[in-house]
Amino acid sequence: MDIPRQRKGRILSGDSAGWYILVKDDPLDTGGIYIHTSKDISFDTGFDEWAENEAALVSIFRASGWTVINSLDLSERFNIEWLDQNM
Repeated sequence: MDIPRQRKGRILSGDSAGWYILVKDDPLDTGGIYIHTSKDISFDTGFDEWAENEAALVSIFRASGWTVINSLDLSERFNIEWLDQNM
């Protein structure tokens, strides 16, 4: 599962549907991955969650209902509308 980093998106379904999401690697401080969610695209307020590694990140996405079944071309998709290119 390839979850984009450094990119804002909108959660389309699952937990926090309608909110914005930003996934960021944190190699220098924690060595993990932060998942920021906010009602506001500026991310001035909101919540964050931390994943130790890619496997933990995938587990959080699945538990939150942010993944969907594979498409016909077998590439995995997310219930997230990615809004911009890499930040």
